[in-house]
Amino acid sequence: MIPRKFHFCRFKAPASRGGKPFVYANYLCLYSVIKLHPGAEFNFYYNEEIQSPWFDLLKPYLNLIKVTAPTEIFGITIKRVEHQADIFRLRILLKEGGIYLDTDVFLIKKLDDLLGHNFVMGIENGMGLCNGVILSEKESVFVQTWYDSYHPDCTKEGAGFKPDGWGEMSVRFPELLAKNFKEYTTILPVTAFFQPSGSPKGMKILFDSEVYWCDESYGNHLWESQSWDWYLKDMQPADVIEKKGYFYKLVKQHFSENEILGRV
Repeated sequence: MIPRKFHFCRFKAPASRGGKPFVYANYLCLYSVIKLHPGAEFNFYYNEEIQSPWFDLLKPYLNLIKVTAPTEIFGITIKRVEHQADIFRLRILLKEGGIYLDTDVFLIKKLDDLLGHNFVMGIENGMGLCNGVILSEKESVFVQTWYDSYHPDCTKEGAGFKPDGWGEMSVRFPELLAKNFKEYTTILPVTAFFQPSGSPKGMKILFDSEVYWCDESYGNHLWESQSWDWYLKDMQPADVIEKKGYFYKLVKQHFSENEILGRV
């Protein structure tokens, strides 16, 4: 049984390496989770204080937990903030279980119907299983095996942490591992969270299309790394109110005007 507790993680990268502030789009995403799951536990882990009026609005709903970002795993130095977050989420899920969500995941359906499973991830089309959304029971055998496979001596197919790599252990490897845990894992289709994709075409569909719709979705990953300059960095309430793209329609459908304006 997966506990009804949510985990968010925000480790700050240096500006020279693409460090991003907490912006309005992040507020929309976290508040979408909070609104859909009253009475749940919402844990927010961070390594540096977050200075943002949009984050300040959410503080009353969150358990704020300052932590030290991981700097090594099995003796290997972690170079990228993305890898720090990848490893930290596995450690938290092992210890506590629950639901990990990236801070750029906007939910439109509650996740309660998934809590009866042992472990849940969704397909990222053409890539593997995206670790932007992970639901897991405490002390999961799957998560423990995944974590242990970061070890340089692990001989499993696709295993082994590459400090200069990108999605090997966070996206591709869990897909390979899940093939040996079929009775223990629930794999959701790409439409659950990760369609439209993070490609330029996917971004146009997600933010600009007036005709796209997907009733099968639990929500949408906004692909912050890819969409930052074009959509997320400068997004404001007026964009949601005035624009007609798919994402803006979703927000207007699920949020009141006061919630769109940050009056929560």
